[in-house]
Amino acid sequence: MSTSKPHVIEPDGTIRSCLPANGTDYTLEELYAAIGAQMVEVVPLPDGEYMVADEDGYANAKATNLLATAIYQKATEMTEHAIVGAVLICPQSMIK
Repeated sequence: MSTSKPHVIEPDGTIRSCLPANGTDYTLEELYAAIGAQMVEVVPLPDGEYMVADEDGYANAKATNLLATAIYQKATEMTEHAIVGAVLICPQSMIK
């Protein structure tokens, strides 16, 4: 079970806190706003977390997110895929 607090990782490596308005779970609109996306992809990570990424990040030519890519590649062992744009990392219980 994850004990990490929800946070956004920007492509430049900046990490910022990002809590849902109700304190417990995100609305779809909050997920869009958190990462600046119009469509999201949710990837399960170890320890009960999700990575929420921009599904259209490549099409919109967003910058590569090296930290998010490293997390994704470690979790999935898919070393050929890079993550682009900002991502939200949060406990699975915060996304319904």
